[in-house]
Amino acid sequence: MEALVVEGPVQDCVELPPAVLEDIAEKAVQTLKTAPARNTGIFVGSDDLMVRVFNHLRRADLEPGKDVELIGCNNDKP
Repeated sequence: MEALVVEGPVQDCVELPPAVLEDIAEKAVQTLKTAPARNTGIFVGSDDLMVRVFNHLRRADLEPGKDVELIGCNNDKP
């Protein structure tokens, strides 16, 4: 198993604009689909980004929770 790392801008305690989150989510899913090793999950650092990654996975015919695990850490949305 290989770790999948997708880099994006990091801002301390500042919400990223929706367009930036979309770009990061799209890049994460594209990287997952084109990676030479089979990755089993994506670690996501915010709930706003998690929703976008989830949607991009579905558009790519990947089922979150079945084909790819999503792991989050901040629970900023109820």
